[in-house]
Amino acid sequence: MAKLSLSPSISLIFPALAALCFLAETSPAQAQTFGVRYADLGGFYARTHGGGDTFDTYGGNFQLNFPLIEENTELGPFGLDLRNQYSNTFDNESGVSLEGHRVAAGPLLYFPLQEDLRPFATALLGHTFSRFRSDGGPTEKDNTWTYAVGVGFEWLPIERLSIAPRIAYANSFSGGRDSMQYGAETDYWINDQFSLGVGYNYFSTSDDFTHDLVLRTRIRF
Repeated sequence: MAKLSLSPSISLIFPALAALCFLAETSPAQAQTFGVRYADLGGFYARTHGGGDTFDTYGGNFQLNFPLIEENTELGPFGLDLRNQYSNTFDNESGVSLEGHRVAAGPLLYFPLQEDLRPFATALLGHTFSRFRSDGGPTEKDNTWTYAVGVGFEWLPIERLSIAPRIAYANSFSGGRDSMQYGAETDYWINDQFSLGVGYNYFSTSDDFTHDLVLRTRIRF
């Protein structure tokens, strides 16, 4: 089994961004991530168990969030955001080569029940492309459209901290790839512009299950 080995560019990005955050002038920061424009960049490590085998993958995530409707307007108390995502996945264990790419976008509808609590519902439409090769055999390619729906809530226990657990269902339009997804993410806002975050996700299908750990930074702009 291959050990996780991040490229120099990935391994340096978090110390550099953390230094930038601490050098920036700090000010009271609101931890809310709904209804604000931001970009986040992160990396992940995942382990999959299935068919008696276990293998590791790693990759990166990029996301842009754009507010479409602000909360508490004449339209109602709810707010609406648009999220755009890209992720890639790699695995280069001995005799195995895997490369995957995914793009997705969709709305996120949230309701401010309290100042520090916002339940949400989200839907994503995506497209995935992957290439797989094992033991020198032919390269297998996969190209499919996917969708996902989920619910959760964002809780702000203190001024600079947000915690967001969620549950989702995902599948491809051709069927046969349904999975349940459980996860949570937390962000600590160092100032009004920068946060450092960590997330955990668990994916379960009829054939296997995967869990991953995500590290990222989020920037408001």
